[in-house]
Amino acid sequence: PQLAKSGIYTGYGFDACTAPSSAALQAWSASPYRALGVYLGGVNRACADGNLSAAWITSTLASGWSLLPLYVGLQAPCVSQAKLAKLSSNPTTAANQGRAAADDAVSLTAKFALPGATPIYYDMEGYSTTNASCSQVVQTFTTAWVDELRAQGFVAGVYGSAASTIRDIATLGSSLPDAAWIANWNGLESVFGDPHV
Repeated sequence: PQLAKSGIYTGYGFDACTAPSSAALQAWSASPYRALGVYLGGVNRACADGNLSAAWITSTLASGWSLLPLYVGLQAPCVSQAKLAKLSSNPTTAANQGRAAADDAVSLTAKFALPGATPIYYDMEGYSTTNASCSQVVQTFTTAWVDELRAQGFVAGVYGSAASTIRDIATLGSSLPDAAWIANWNGLESVFGDPHV
């Protein structure tokens, strides 16, 4: 089946917990930044909608910004951050959770009037790199996320730690996400030479 296509943006971007005001984005127009990560939802999302609305999306896109929608749902069973809602350790349940997360993310794109074929990035925070069963559950969940998003005509993305999330999803074959957004808190701007990429 033909995959959904989205525009390709090359350049600088940032994300903020709450969608910035139109005035703040206007101020940012003096910088080289033209891409913005926006948090759509998910059980572990840390901020409310704030400025995020269908009108804000329309205005932001019209003013030349590219958007990177993020969905912060359930996290790996072996994540070290406290108080996060976690995936089931049961692979069947984790697959169902992946499909449900994708369906919820798609419904939020409609709520916020994001264009069709929008990439949606699942935010899977860093987790233990030495727990094979945890890695397997993340892979099962991500496979379901990717397959369900594609079935609904969206570009399937994943954001996560290069050392855990990206390492584990790199082996997914036909369910490899269409886009990956890595994090490595090493203070370097470039991904080239990163040991996990």
